[in-house]
Amino acid sequence: MAQAYHNLGVIAVQKGDLQGAIGNFEAASGWKADLPGLDRNWGIVSFKAGQFEKAAAALERQLKANSKDDLVRKMLGSIYYFTRDYKRAVATLTPVEQQLAKDVELGYFFGVSLVQLQDRGRAVASFDRLSDQNPRDVQARYYAAQGFLLLGDFARALKEFAAVSVLDPQMKQVHYNAGQALIRMNRLDEAEKEFRQELQLDPSDTLSKYHLAFTMLERNIQTDEVVRLLNEAIDARPDYADAHYQLGKIYIGKGDVENAIIHLETAAQSDPKKEYIHYQLSIAYRRAKRTADADRELKIYSDLKAANRQTSPSLPQK
Repeated sequence: MAQAYHNLGVIAVQKGDLQGAIGNFEAASGWKADLPGLDRNWGIVSFKAGQFEKAAAALERQLKANSKDDLVRKMLGSIYYFTRDYKRAVATLTPVEQQLAKDVELGYFFGVSLVQLQDRGRAVASFDRLSDQNPRDVQARYYAAQGFLLLGDFARALKEFAAVSVLDPQMKQVHYNAGQALIRMNRLDEAEKEFRQELQLDPSDTLSKYHLAFTMLERNIQTDEVVRLLNEAIDARPDYADAHYQLGKIYIGKGDVENAIIHLETAAQSDPKKEYIHYQLSIAYRRAKRTADADRELKIYSDLKAANRQTSPSLPQK
């Protein structure tokens, strides 16, 4: 009976019926859990169907029975990454660590898992391999760039993004991410150019519109273009807290307290955990002579500031 259900599962896979296959493999397990090949097929099909819990259980049993099954090992490592179990992802993939540069997506998963575990040395080596072993592979170089960005090695990230833009000048998000690196290096004039290049490739890119405006505001450049970019970002994403925040600050500077409050209240509602929004809102309320509201927002700001003191500060740019 176990073999019959297993065979039905295989037939279902061949017909593209993944759910039917999983049901048959599960039935086969009820008759003979250690049927040869069952866990492997059950795990692989469950993985393809996105049923990671079932896939993990079956693949773990298969890998325990055959530690040389690299396909199962890689699938299981991917599942651990997708479910944010970075410790087990690294432990599972370590035996094939040197091979991962040729499986660029999995190599990226491995490197990110190492970043999450704060194993910087191995993470750097992993992203180095992605780049060095795939010099003409656009996706590999892009993943390497993203990895170095996560590590805070912005100079190396820029080098990789530049290589990607040469390999594929039309690839989206390359200039956007390069701009992100340049912001963190305080090279705002260069970041502006990157965001403009991104918008040439994709004029609807909301994040690039916001960040282009941000680079200009940080250099005290307030033009009609900045206001237009922020409004376009909000039109595309009405809950864009930081775009509302920046517009609120602009309106405070212009003495338009009413519009400042509208935007800053929306920003605070959209992202109530950002202390700097509450600070600006307190200023706007105070200028509108709404003292109680101003005091309340200042108290929220102080409480959030204290709570966030142990975390790294972030630019208002998300």
